[in-house]
Amino acid sequence: MGSLKGVGITKGTIGPNSIGPITSPSAILATGVAVAGKLVLNTVYSVTSLKQAEDELGITADYDNTNKVVLHEHIADFYSFPKTKNVRLYIMVVDIATAVPATVLEDTGALYARKLIIAGGGSIKQLGFIYNLEDAAVETLTDGLNTNIRAAIAKAQVLYDWAYSTDRPCNILLEGRGATATVSGLLNLRAIPAGAAILDANKVSVVIGQDYDYAEARTAAKCKKYAGVGKALGTTAAAEVNQSIGEVVSFNLSDAANGKWLTAGLSNHLKVDDLDAYITVLTDKGFIFPGTYTGASGLFWNTDATCTPIIVDENGNINEHTIYYGRTMDYAAQRLKTHLVKLVKQRVNVNTATGKLSTAVIRSIEADANDNVFVNMANEGLISGGKTTIDKNSPVLPPNNTLNAEFDVVPVAILDEINGTLYLRRKL
Repeated sequence: MGSLKGVGITKGTIGPNSIGPITSPSAILATGVAVAGKLVLNTVYSVTSLKQAEDELGITADYDNTNKVVLHEHIADFYSFPKTKNVRLYIMVVDIATAVPATVLEDTGALYARKLIIAGGGSIKQLGFIYNLEDAAVETLTDGLNTNIRAAIAKAQVLYDWAYSTDRPCNILLEGRGATATVSGLLNLRAIPAGAAILDANKVSVVIGQDYDYAEARTAAKCKKYAGVGKALGTTAAAEVNQSIGEVVSFNLSDAANGKWLTAGLSNHLKVDDLDAYITVLTDKGFIFPGTYTGASGLFWNTDATCTPIIVDENGNINEHTIYYGRTMDYAAQRLKTHLVKLVKQRVNVNTATGKLSTAVIRSIEADANDNVFVNMANEGLISGGKTTIDKNSPVLPPNNTLNAEFDVVPVAILDEINGTLYLRRKL
């Protein structure tokens, strides 16, 4: 007897759902220990959930407790946002006993950080460095920061510069663990000396905030001085490229149901509320940590700062002194490269009298980039606008055959503060 269904349709299977932005894929580079049969040091793994990290790599809460480290908690924090569910997270663990942050980040031999970024195939847009120490290790401070993290700031920028040069740009967040209890003595990340100059580590940020209650519950002394890089990394992954990780309406760090991130702390294991006099100073110095706002329930990141001065030059050019400015510029650069690659080796007529591009050709190229990159990004809400300017004297004939261009981007504004005056009046 024939079927009475008429038409049968079977639903196909799909892969993991990712509701985060396309710039969400991230990486964790952490000092830690191996797990027999599951986690090999200096090896790149990728997961899309905390459970996968637990089941396949053996990075569990017991892993943290047994080894007196913080790694499982960072991964849990990364996946604590709705928009990081099922996001790809690349993980590499390096030897807790021998790894030196500056070495594994600069990584000229491509054994550590570079190996991790290469494995991501250009998809990794932010990397968090987690610095666990052996229980017996002696921790020293330089400029109020862990000495090895202080030395790693410049090297992390070297890593970014290499990553950008190979079309794999990613912001880097360092764990500013064990910050000095004398917080007034902390280094000013907006004015880090570099010889006679000031260091421009505009793609490097230092996180010194922690979930105070979690740190308080850990029995290992070193773990009490951790900083919540995993939480900051997850917030960055959940954010659009032009979105502040401190946006109040979007990124409440507190999870009351699970008792996480309810009390704001610093990596010196002091409560932020007990350091009220220093909050503005630490924010101005460019450190990232959680705090509260009157009228808003929960904890929120205070800033998106990177390790560079705030500069607006006489021509109105703004440097990348925040994570969101840097991510916006990197994303715009990638969009421009993807769109303009079609011009490479393309035939273009020149003015026979000058050997240069005609005005009509120049305007056509400019309009094409403007309409298909900047207008689209503006329509997506990622920038306020952009403009392409082609150098009319570009040497497009031998020996150079080069088209020179300048691209200007006006970012969206981020409202850091709202100042108003309130009056009591008889009538309006």
